[in-house]
Amino acid sequence: MRTVSPQDTIFNEVSADGASNPVFVKDSRHITIEVVMTGFTGTLKFLGALKDTADGIDFGASASLTNPIAYVEVIDTQNTTTPITGNTGITGSNTTGVRFLEVNKNMLTWIGAIISGYSAGTVTVKVSHANDN
Repeated sequence: MRTVSPQDTIFNEVSADGASNPVFVKDSRHITIEVVMTGFTGTLKFLGALKDTADGIDFGASASLTNPIAYVEVIDTQNTTTPITGNTGITGSNTTGVRFLEVNKNMLTWIGAIISGYSAGTVTVKVSHANDN
């Protein structure tokens, strides 16, 4: 039986550069991200952390010994043969559409996202996660 956690909205029609708060996913085997872009121009990247608590995790700051974060790879469910590397992310150029992404989790405790190079439109990002019992 699968236990599904409530969906977390980490960006809701955001129209600026910025970083999300971390979402706790430690007990989840499966993480799916829903991305809705409306005329979006910018770059969206996903980050993770292995730290036990969210204290000190800042996805908008540089990685360091006290902020142990890293970009994570995702797989677009429309094209599962080409992973989206964490350092590259998803780039929109006046893009309107919906994408479902799977996170290459491998023991992540926290997941989040960052928008950079924003110049137009909005983006909404929701995280769903589940565990097989």
